[in-house]
Amino acid sequence: MTWPDDWIALLLWLLLALAVASALGALGWFLRFRRLRARAERLRVLAPDGPACPPQRLEDLPDTGSWAHTTLGTPLPVDLGSWALEDQPVEWRRAMASLGTRLRDQRIAQITLVHGTFVGTDPVALLQALDRIPGSGLDLGRRLGPIMQGTTERLLQDASNFPAAYATLLQGATGIPASIFHWSSENGHVARLRAAVRLARYLAARLEARPARARTLLVGHSHAGQIFALLLQLRDEVAHAPQLVAIAREIGEDGAALMQALAVLRRRGLDIVTLGTPVRYGWPEAAWPRLLHLVNHRGAGPTVPDLPRGLQRMLTTEDGDYIQLLGIAGSDLPSADPGTRALEDLLDEPLGPGWAPRAWLEGVRHGRRVPDGGFTWLVDYGDAAVNGRPNLLHTGLGHAIYTRRTTMAYWLERAAERFYA
Repeated sequence: MTWPDDWIALLLWLLLALAVASALGALGWFLRFRRLRARAERLRVLAPDGPACPPQRLEDLPDTGSWAHTTLGTPLPVDLGSWALEDQPVEWRRAMASLGTRLRDQRIAQITLVHGTFVGTDPVALLQALDRIPGSGLDLGRRLGPIMQGTTERLLQDASNFPAAYATLLQGATGIPASIFHWSSENGHVARLRAAVRLARYLAARLEARPARARTLLVGHSHAGQIFALLLQLRDEVAHAPQLVAIAREIGEDGAALMQALAVLRRRGLDIVTLGTPVRYGWPEAAWPRLLHLVNHRGAGPTVPDLPRGLQRMLTTEDGDYIQLLGIAGSDLPSADPGTRALEDLLDEPLGPGWAPRAWLEGVRHGRRVPDGGFTWLVDYGDAAVNGRPNLLHTGLGHAIYTRRTTMAYWLERAAERFYA
């Protein structure tokens, strides 16, 4: 046998070994998935006495009176070259101070901001995967998560993101403590449930030190709204809340601490504003009066008809926020971890499909903007392209405008108008 023949034989053996290893790995993954799926099925716990809170039905039109059109108009001027309060125009500072007074008069003790998907501490669960390696002991989520978050913040600033400077400016301008709650920002049910559990503890810890009638203004961008919906489902003890609690325990969250936090939140007030949140998880009916949605939209009705046929309009942000239209049920990324995948499949029933391309395509066809629950302002934020020039990157497909400092006073004014008039 010649040397070339030896090399060919060696290569064939290597390819065969790789194929066998891959097949065994896939079989092991499948068997582990089946085992974990059976374990997850035991978590299917319902409380028939709790109120129903099904996922949103995209094929239905929203109720008349639950939404209205408006425009951003001319926003108050801000200094885009500085985050310092003293550098902002006097008109802006006066308006923000006045809004802060209105909120304090209504016992708002804190403002908590929550970012959306893919801008957090572990957006694709890479750090978690490395931490699951047996014997690694790296604790990369705790060590590197803040670094990843900081890198994203430096790149995006206030485009589809709440940077630390945003909360500092908001607090200085209103005189109300403001903070940012960070989460992994993965695109899946389990990550949002974990975030909702931790947000409950985060809010409760801060509210316990406040007067008995103190309230929190909770503001979330994009899928942060789904986290809020889960938080309210837990707080209001909807029919599937015991299942959410059981799964939270399964992923390592402290169930007793969660129960204590929810007890605190039931005694305190939460006022919720969502910014560009896709129509997806259900909102408990008891929370509707203190729930406001802002959506970047241009059009006559509460939907974007024939969206799949008009995707070229995305180039010029013609219809407003496309991420809000596309981030519906079925748009999640499937987890690479079998245990997480099994739990997410189980959560599909109470929360709607996670990874389901066919369901997603059907949902996109409806182009629904307005959820069932609360009140929705369909706002023309004025970020459509001028002269037909593509602007999808600058606008983040119409999803970046909500967190810009230029619109900070706008969402705060809409909240004050809705909740604190």
